[in-house]
Amino acid sequence: MLLIGRALAITMNASTMFTRLVSGAITLMFFTYAFVNMAMVSGLLPVVGVPLPLVSFGGTALISLFIGLGILMSVQANRKLVSTVYCPVP
Repeated sequence: MLLIGRALAITMNASTMFTRLVSGAITLMFFTYAFVNMAMVSGLLPVVGVPLPLVSFGGTALISLFIGLGILMSVQANRKLVSTVYCPVP
């Protein structure tokens, strides 16, 4: 829950529309993996083999989640803190 909450905060603070869409899609990927896995374990959904993010060993899923985390960290590191507008003094 903390990881998804932090990813949502990064998504809301992204500087451009593209980075918002990319980080939102990655956040949705994390949420979907976690939701489907927990619903599978509790018996609400049929077993499909989705690993729990960063807990279960999933091979390719683990690699894609790590790449997603790297992109989220890059969006966070490269955001604009203050929007500066050039305004010459007359």
